[in-house]
Amino acid sequence: MKLRFEVDQAACFRRGKDCPKSIVTIEVDPAKIPEQDRNLIADRLVGIDVYRLKRKGRSEGGMSRDLELMSAGRIMAEAPDYDALIAAVRADQKNIEDEQAQGHSKAETRTIAVSLQPAKAETETKAKSFAERMAEKQNASDAAALARRAKTK
Repeated sequence: MKLRFEVDQAACFRRGKDCPKSIVTIEVDPAKIPEQDRNLIADRLVGIDVYRLKRKGRSEGGMSRDLELMSAGRIMAEAPDYDALIAAVRADQKNIEDEQAQGHSKAETRTIAVSLQPAKAETETKAKSFAERMAEKQNASDAAALARRAKTK
């Protein structure tokens, strides 16, 4: 199977490795790759391209976030070989896990802070959720853009 990813040519040059292209394709035998590594790569695979993962949105209370592939970024390895690719994939996975851990601790801090404040039921029912406010801002921005387009025609 072929895997395509980006290579940091400057890192290769510093190590004295020749890497004439910034995007490389390598051939691997999935049966010879450990299952854990296959799963990490498969999570990032679109066709033959290996992409980075990023966080997508927030659920209620910011406790969990979905992952999505970054449309603009293939994973970048430090050399044009499998060992460098899997090292980059593992580093990407560690970044995701670190972000997730930070997200949980921030959400826990917010939960504690909210629980220490006195309850204001009347204020809570009148207040709009963050998502509602953001949707209103987006709608206003879209309307302004349409108005600008109409003026230019």
